[in-house]
Amino acid sequence: MFRNGGVSLLSCILALLLLSALLLFASNSFTSLHSHAISKSLQSILISEINYARSLALTHYSKVTLCPTTAGVACESSWSDGQLIIMDDKPMRVFQQKAKGMLTYKGFGSSPYLVFDAAGINFATNGTFAYVDPTGNKTLWRLVINKAGRVRVDS
Repeated sequence: MFRNGGVSLLSCILALLLLSALLLFASNSFTSLHSHAISKSLQSILISEINYARSLALTHYSKVTLCPTTAGVACESSWSDGQLIIMDDKPMRVFQQKAKGMLTYKGFGSSPYLVFDAAGINFATNGTFAYVDPTGNKTLWRLVINKAGRVRVDS
């Protein structure tokens, strides 16, 4: 006799339950992986912006300012929306991104912006960009800019 070895309804339901539980745990993992990738992308963009601003100051022998902007026209207060590079009071480049977390800058001097003089030297003694996760619980990374305008990552 030939017997058909099919799958029962109960084994199908158990397999679907197991698969749905695995997908639930995997989705949480993928969400954190995605937010980590966005954070690192923002970090790379910001390092590029800082290096570009310093490079402009050195090559054009001019004062260059990196400041926060929302509309891309003038300096504003929120670093999380985008950045603007200004040379000789003219906007040179706008970087628009919407950071999910909070990006802040604190310099040792009085300026809330990052300013390089004609020699590529930072006006503030040291400055620090800090990126806080969207929940506001944890600082994910810091970028420290020294007096010479060099950037280092502090995680």
